Amino acid sequence: MAKEKAKSAQREPLIWIRLSSPTKLLRAFVVSLIAVLTVYTAIYYEPGQYGIWFADVDEPILLGEAEAGELVRQVVDGVFEQKSSRPTLAGLLKDRRPRIVILSLSNGEQAAKVIIGRGRGIVAATDDAIRRSREPMNRLYDPRWVKIDVVQQASTEPAFQFGGTMALTRASQGVAFPQTTQLAFLPEELVAYSLVDEQRQLRSEKIVSYLKNDARALKRFQRLDATKPVPVYWFSTLSFFTDGRKFLGLKNGQRDIASIDSAATAQGVKLGAEFLANSVNSEGRFLVTSEPGEALALKYDTYQHAGALLALLHAGEADTGSLDEDAVGRGLDFLLKRPPENLGTLGLGLAIGAKWYRLRPAAVSLPKLREWADTLLRSQKSDGSFASGEEKRAEEFAGAAAYGLWEWFNVDKSTAVLKSTQSAVDFLVARRDRTLPDARLLADRWLARTLAGLYRARKESSYLEHLQRLAGAMIASQNLSAIFPAWHGSFFQPPELLETAKRAAVLCDSYKTVRSFGKDTIAQKLFESIKAASAFQIQNQFLPENVLYVARPDQKLGGFPRNLSDYRISLENVQANVDALACYLEALTS
Repeated sequence: MAKEKAKSAQREPLIWIRLSSPTKLLRAFVVSLIAVLTVYTAIYYEPGQYGIWFADVDEPILLGEAEAGELVRQVVDGVFEQKSSRPTLAGLLKDRRPRIVILSLSNGEQAAKVIIGRGRGIVAATDDAIRRSREPMNRLYDPRWVKIDVVQQASTEPAFQFGGTMALTRASQGVAFPQTTQLAFLPEELVAYSLVDEQRQLRSEKIVSYLKNDARALKRFQRLDATKPVPVYWFSTLSFFTDGRKFLGLKNGQRDIASIDSAATAQGVKLGAEFLANSVNSEGRFLVTSEPGEALALKYDTYQHAGALLALLHAGEADTGSLDEDAVGRGLDFLLKRPPENLGTLGLGLAIGAKWYRLRPAAVSLPKLREWADTLLRSQKSDGSFASGEEKRAEEFAGAAAYGLWEWFNVDKSTAVLKSTQSAVDFLVARRDRTLPDARLLADRWLARTLAGLYRARKESSYLEHLQRLAGAMIASQNLSAIFPAWHGSFFQPPELLETAKRAAVLCDSYKTVRSFGKDTIAQKLFESIKAASAFQIQNQFLPENVLYVARPDQKLGGFPRNLSDYRISLENVQANVDALACYLEALTS
């Protein structure tokens, strides 16, 4: 009998509740209820480990290269490989401070899924974020890229009033709401969706729109009483980006300047050229803006069209793998089949036609190019200037016309065309620019490119002198000791991507000429300037690490935002930046 009882006891489960009395029944009910509520709370209220929130992050964590590599490997194993791994370095394992780790998962086709992990120590917080990334709703989001943000420090505004101005740096600080909301937005989200506008005003309606696909998060935000002050937190992060194979460190969501080498420049040129090529439709027209409504309201600008074709071709000259012949051919056909709308289109159209003819003679009508060249020559006055009408961009068009003549001379080889080119340049140098103070000189990249070509051919000292003067004027206005590190190398305050690109192109053509024919000390100064400008351009280009948060990353990859707080894309901006970066890549590799 005793043996039977022993066998029966062995067959019982590890946890077995005998419901032999009302007291035990009640106890079992309470235990079960607690278990259910615990699971429910964990899933629906997401308290995180130990209830940690941004106010609890009281000390930044310092990560060396080895620690950063192990942390990224932990994320790669957990997110891409769906397996657990644990760092081995003491610097990570010994950390027990309250930590918050934010993972941004992107499949390249939708805006990133942002997941917040918390824990005592960096390893625990990362594990928490990885665990959440495996929840059913998140596992549907197959990641192509992952960005890791480790919250370094946070400051609290205990009584923020909706409608007030936020005390944050919009492009480099994120914002978190009270812990009950479980809501925090990275700086890239704030900019990409204008959740905080340029006046640092919180846009509640934008947040509602952004959260519309996450019902639980939207509900938590809408529980906030907008009529009463609430605590908010501004935070900064240490960031890393990985595609599962390699990783790079980021500062304020951007690549560190030290990491921007010739390979990074080549990637920027290639992706920029691909963006332009993909923007050419079957008719040969470029998509002029990323905003559909704006595109309908804008008159198509053939001057920017010609500039975009030159940028595409320049990218192909700098990196042969970047040349899309079909896109260039369609775009040029579109341009040459229509009469030029203005002097700028005539000049740049002739330039791209002449350059393409030298590469692909069978693909271009030489009589059509000669017709455009004759039209341009007839519009030139006896003093070398051009009739450009009342166009606001008349000065820029004059440089474009000179450049068109120079490229046509490289096909035609006639003395008359060379003299007309020199006459056009002499007017701009001696008549337009000579009496201007350096601060008012136009960032005329087409004039600079023409001067560089002419000097190599004719060795006229005034051309080299003016190139150096233009470059010196550009350097004098460059942000080389800016208030914000993210502005380094740019132009204007706040920085403008378009103006930076134009000036970078002037600097680049000047540098390549001075390097070959001028003083080494001047060339080195020019190189440091163009290097800084190009780094700023690449830092702000839509590369995989900073395109994660836009609605369609694949459609913006390789483009350039209009400025640091405006993620819209324009053709003018992209073509100018691609052109300048292609010139810099040539300087690095030639």
